[in-house]
Amino acid sequence: MNHRERVRAALRGGAVDRTPISLWHHFPGRDGTAEDLATATIEFQQQLDLDLVKLMPTGMYPVLDYGVQVRPDDVIGTTRFADGPIQEPGDWARLPDVSPDRGVLAREVEVVRRVRQALGPDVPVIQTIFSPLTVADKLIAGGVGAALEEHEDAISAALPKLAADVIAFGRACLDAGADGFFFATQLAARSALPAEIYRRLGVPTDQEVLEALRPGSWCTILHLHGAEPLFELADR
Repeated sequence: MNHRERVRAALRGGAVDRTPISLWHHFPGRDGTAEDLATATIEFQQQLDLDLVKLMPTGMYPVLDYGVQVRPDDVIGTTRFADGPIQEPGDWARLPDVSPDRGVLAREVEVVRRVRQALGPDVPVIQTIFSPLTVADKLIAGGVGAALEEHEDAISAALPKLAADVIAFGRACLDAGADGFFFATQLAARSALPAEIYRRLGVPTDQEVLEALRPGSWCTILHLHGAEPLFELADR
């Protein structure tokens, strides 16, 4: 079996010649351009011959086009929040329009295109995307829990826009050759937010994104990050 056949069979619960294998890590210092990140990803795959390639942009990539500034961080995600566009509640309604056709989002779409071209059709490639509420959290340096206590209405009103932007980026990645997504939520855990808040604010836009991208994605991995994750949400 080739890589694609092996992964697809495993996801269907069918017979495989061996268990599919994948692993991933960030590439600090090599994720600032499409060429560098694509080259690092391709070299990694050529070395290990994995069954599935998960693209590893900097963890802050989805908020950079909104105006977030970052500084290097060699520990988590390769960059860390330094400053951002949200200084007061009203700023949530003033977030700029972003597009996968320009800026950092276009850069990450180009990574998909380059990796697909280099690896060919037989290696599944998935892009990392984040839940809308996680994007909101990244916009304010991981402080969305406290911010919700003070101005939940402003954040809640911004979530449909963030969801639409994640969907547009995801569709562009599919068009560029991605097979699916690593859908990461860093807040669907009791250690991050009360379960009731995540169900009320996180789940609706999570489902909106996943349903919108489902027709083009045959391989979606749900990542519930943090201690005491809300595993029951995975069955929704």
